[in-house]
Amino acid sequence: MSPASKSLGTALCWTALWVCLDQTTKRVALEFLDEYSHKEIIQGFLSFSLTFNPGGAFGIFSTYSETFRNALFLISALVALGVTMGWIFLTKRQDHLTLLGVGTILGGALGNGLDRFYFGAVVDFIDIHVNGYHWPTFNVADVAITLGALILFVPAFTPKHKEAPACTQKS
Repeated sequence: MSPASKSLGTALCWTALWVCLDQTTKRVALEFLDEYSHKEIIQGFLSFSLTFNPGGAFGIFSTYSETFRNALFLISALVALGVTMGWIFLTKRQDHLTLLGVGTILGGALGNGLDRFYFGAVVDFIDIHVNGYHWPTFNVADVAITLGALILFVPAFTPKHKEAPACTQKS
């Protein structure tokens, strides 16, 4: 098996894990929550509120036509898939952390894509609020996309440690 094939397999395992986690949590939310109901989990911090987001992140494009949104999100997904596969096959960075980041982003994107296919909107249910500030409702796929991006980009902005020069002895 080639190194690229092993790398692809590792990334796809992470992808499958995130898709399963995302879809399972959404099925539970759909089973136990009514749309726009509000179940407080941790007082003053975390609630579960079932919503359907036809737009993108933070509801962007939600006022556009369904045809436009479907085309936009399908093209975006295909571009993301192409970039992901290109990254795995063409870069020298095929370490475990990179494969985790790529697989995590892809898993989140596929999880939300499945929602768009089945429901015409993304199922969101995690609702965080602190001291009067409210974050837009999100889901596990959104967490995966954000986490995967952090995994990929944080190392790019951290200084690399240089190896100490080898000691040479003069005879």
